[in-house]
Amino acid sequence: MPRVAVVVNAHARRFVERKERLDRLADLARGRAAFHVTRTRAELAEVARACRDAEVDAVLLSGGDGSYGAGATALAEAYGDRPLPLLALGPGGTVGTVPRTLGLAAPGELEDAFAQLLDAALCGRHQVRSTPTLAVRAAEGPSRLAFIFGSGLVARFFALYDARAATRPDDEFSGPSGGGGYAAAARIVARVFVESFYGGSYARSVLEPIPCDVFVDGAHLPWRGSTLIVASVIDDLGMGMRVTFRAGEDPARPHAVVSGLAPRTLGPRMFRVLRGRTIGEAGEPHFDGLVGALRVEFPGDGGPFVVDGDVRRARSVEVTAGPVVRLLRLTRP
Repeated sequence: MPRVAVVVNAHARRFVERKERLDRLADLARGRAAFHVTRTRAELAEVARACRDAEVDAVLLSGGDGSYGAGATALAEAYGDRPLPLLALGPGGTVGTVPRTLGLAAPGELEDAFAQLLDAALCGRHQVRSTPTLAVRAAEGPSRLAFIFGSGLVARFFALYDARAATRPDDEFSGPSGGGGYAAAARIVARVFVESFYGGSYARSVLEPIPCDVFVDGAHLPWRGSTLIVASVIDDLGMGMRVTFRAGEDPARPHAVVSGLAPRTLGPRMFRVLRGRTIGEAGEPHFDGLVGALRVEFPGDGGPFVVDGDVRRARSVEVTAGPVVRLLRLTRP
């Protein structure tokens, strides 16, 4: 039988709301898999080393989007040049964009979904999806693997969606979310879209360009301040937003989109995003393509960026391709 470890982020939203869920998951794993509850990056690093020493075959990460990237980061640091174990992305967070987009989410309530993933990892009845990652290296703070990186309107959207995000200690790799899930996110998107047609103050607070210099493969983009900056290895950033519709096409080059378009121009082009088409047109201040390296430099004491839903600040941040990870996909009947 495969050796399986379960790693639960106790700060994930659904465990904060109902702490008894941790006990229920522990009961499901008892006698079948090593069960670890983590609250800090230091604890996560210790668990990753334990997984390496135990030579586990699969690790079930239970939490939100930030938990998955943090778990992959800790495992990559612990394993070094050794192959990483198979990863299963279990529930626990508010939204779970990564497993939803990649078709990896287990159906049902939290405990049922967790049990299905654990059973699949233990019995070997599953498929494997090889997926590239991003390597995000900030001037301040730890480097990490991720699936989605963003700044500009992405960072400002999260400031509205989760007011706690910017104040969360960095050691808490994914603290309790203050966001309200898909319904709250959809309300923000709808209001920004409507107001973008007439320049409403709410839309401007999200869509106004953020001061920064952006470099793509070493070349400086010829505009100062960008409305949208995103790099991703998945083609749907949530709610059908297919900004990075070429994501995953080349494991060595993530899809990056950087736009200096004015708010009144960018907002009405949402329909292009939903159809998986480029937002910009020839001659406009807009970049859209696969890149080897994306670098963002912020003025002064730094600017905000988002990594898999976790908000951070830095003076500069560079995004390149990370390692390819193997993700568990349930075998459908």
